[in-house]
Amino acid sequence: MKSEENPEPQEEYILGVDPVELQRLWTQHEVWAEDMRRLVRRAGLGPGMRVLDLGSGPGTTSFELASIVEPQGHVIACDESQACIQDLLQEAKKRGITCVEAHVRRAEDLGIEKGSLDAVYGRWILSWLPDVPLVFEQVSRALRPGGAYILQEYVDWRAVRLLPRSQAFDTAIDACMASWVRGGGTIDIAEKVPALAREAGLDVESFTINARTGCPGSPVWGWVGDFLTSYLARLVRHGHFARDDYESFLTEWKRHSLRPESILMAPVVADVVLRKSGA
Repeated sequence: MKSEENPEPQEEYILGVDPVELQRLWTQHEVWAEDMRRLVRRAGLGPGMRVLDLGSGPGTTSFELASIVEPQGHVIACDESQACIQDLLQEAKKRGITCVEAHVRRAEDLGIEKGSLDAVYGRWILSWLPDVPLVFEQVSRALRPGGAYILQEYVDWRAVRLLPRSQAFDTAIDACMASWVRGGGTIDIAEKVPALAREAGLDVESFTINARTGCPGSPVWGWVGDFLTSYLARLVRHGHFARDDYESFLTEWKRHSLRPESILMAPVVADVVLRKSGA
């Protein structure tokens, strides 16, 4: 297992990289793992390929990719968070995974050799980046002709709804939306992907909508609930969400969690496969 540190100081990731958040990412992956597997296999990912996991976090998606490309394949995991990469390295050692190398790098400064990759995968990464066109440029350069850029990105985060409607829940969602703007990213970045792909010399092979719903006790309910509970608490700590509003959200969420008729509409995700021209 190889690791490389980025000597440049990094601003704090908008969702945080504390142990609670890193553990939440593992739980979140369990909810989305099958969707990811279907998407990467549809894109043609298979044994022996060389793949970049862009914004790998603690390795949730890196290890999924490794299970598909091993034993002769190779996964390069890149994330700007040293904490995430350290967690990834520890988990890889624990699992005995040797086909993954890990680097602390910004997505805008990958340093990947031209034409050296069969595929790039990224989930919920582009929304937080200040220079997405530069990322597309670097990804396109690193892909071989015919290589795939596989993305799962938000196309309508504000679509999240709790039914029956709840003012406390809606207030919490408004606070999240305001925080995305403050963070300088573009939460619904998937809207821009076709144009970004064209500029980078990538063709849109498929663009499908992944709109999920869940009831209390379902994986979707747990995924969104865990995220909101953790992230809203973070907003409270930073003075961007009133504690009273947070307590109202928790009370309302608990009440709906005990009602079998409650329905949660999750943020809408676009599952995208882009293809490098010239195969």
